[in-house]
Amino acid sequence: MVPFLYSKFMVPIYFFCFQTIEVGFVDTIEFKYVNPTVFYQHNFPDILGISRGGACDAFISGVKCCPPLLIPCGLKILALSMNKNVSTNRLFKVHAWLSVGLLAADLLVLYTFNSNNSDIYRNHTWLYRLHAAAELASLSVCIFL
Repeated sequence: MVPFLYSKFMVPIYFFCFQTIEVGFVDTIEFKYVNPTVFYQHNFPDILGISRGGACDAFISGVKCCPPLLIPCGLKILALSMNKNVSTNRLFKVHAWLSVGLLAADLLVLYTFNSNNSDIYRNHTWLYRLHAAAELASLSVCIFL
């Protein structure tokens, strides 16, 4: 394996890339099967500047919301540069499980949405909270592992 691709500094970058793609897919699923209303009222006009859109536009609107995740990514790279005792193998394993758990939690949020009782922003609120918690867990792993 190429050593640079398996370095501890690449783990936060891989995690950021995973989250970006995962947010796009979760937004696509939400648009197609769960709650398209939020896309017509918020995502399409406010994020993309269009009034109507499709599944591809939902994916793009999700990806456009991910740049704030670069901040914790940079903090993790900085923390890893100062922490010389981090095991790359363990860091990869923890982030792999964190990625699987995050995807499962995001899908659970979509699955439990009830259009009769839930606010249209409920899913996005929960998804932001879940990703913030995942970033805090990831950052703590990078600092204390």
